[in-house]
Amino acid sequence: MLEKQATGPGYSIRDVAHRLQATAHGQGDHEATTERLINRRSAMPSEPTMRLRPATREDAAAIKDVVRMAYTKWIPLIGREPRPMVVDYEKAVQENDFDVAHSGSRLVGLIETILHDDHLWIENVAVRPEDQGRGIGQELLRHAENRALSAGRQEIRMLTNAAFDTNLRLYEKVGYVTDRREPSMGGITVYMSKQIG
Repeated sequence: MLEKQATGPGYSIRDVAHRLQATAHGQGDHEATTERLINRRSAMPSEPTMRLRPATREDAAAIKDVVRMAYTKWIPLIGREPRPMVVDYEKAVQENDFDVAHSGSRLVGLIETILHDDHLWIENVAVRPEDQGRGIGQELLRHAENRALSAGRQEIRMLTNAAFDTNLRLYEKVGYVTDRREPSMGGITVYMSKQIG
């Protein structure tokens, strides 16, 4: 967030520090400069708060769009559409649990889960490309943990393609470990899990 503000119309914290340092050396009016910088930053529009809610059947088309946008970048790498891109989401929304993330009025991400007897399975997590890097994926994964714990499950499992390096790094960052790797459809499928209780 700070980097965006530093390159946009406002000032970053570093800008404020440099200006204050300059005024401390007699290069300006300290109080006036501070007030101008604070007022300019407080006048900047803030990013909409992300909110999560259960998906409905009416969300199926938007879910499909987000999934296709999120996975398109992997097509040249693996030579085909990843499996989530060919799912019938009209049907999936009725069979599995989906939670969708909104930023303002925009659907920016989703997580699809399936509750099993001894674990929660994450079938899919996807975030719009332009919204990646904002922590939405991590928030969706935390939401899945809360869902699992609420249902009395202490383990979460998932799989991903070994070629999806940014996904793997995210999952490892939030505590998932690789259980096994298996050849699949000309690539490698990575099975991962996380103990949460």
